[in-house]
Amino acid sequence: MATNAKPSRRLALYKYVNPVIRFLVRRGVGIGGSDMDLLRTLRVSGRSSGRIFEIPVRVAVIDGNRYIMTMGGDTQWARNLRASGTAQLLYRNRSEDITARELTGDEKTQFLTAVCQDPQFAARARSTLQSALGTQITDLGESDIRHLGELWYPFQLTPAAT
Repeated sequence: MATNAKPSRRLALYKYVNPVIRFLVRRGVGIGGSDMDLLRTLRVSGRSSGRIFEIPVRVAVIDGNRYIMTMGGDTQWARNLRASGTAQLLYRNRSEDITARELTGDEKTQFLTAVCQDPQFAARARSTLQSALGTQITDLGESDIRHLGELWYPFQLTPAAT
């Protein structure tokens, strides 16, 4: 499995920011500047407790497929989603049952390469890598994308069978 990034102060802020973002998504704030940035709430069950967790996520739409990814290492919600394979996406008063499949190998590398074509995600990728590696990143090369794959965990979303 991939290496885990150290928790940062930025990640600690999520404890305070996530409830505000969930509130805004329930009120209909959730469309970003492009299809690469749709804000939604992910509702997933805890893998051992069964407790329901709601986490704001950014949904990227690429070639008609929807994806989410952790940008803070192997997070609890990613572990829960990986274990269950199912969740709900919430927006306003609607919920959609989904299945999630984690991308791995070449598929993951191709996805991260495509996502990093978007200037906003490229900036996030450079920032993540600079924090992890402690060096300045100006252009994202192949080796940078491979290292990013050890820090970001993407999932492809599909509607759950009814």
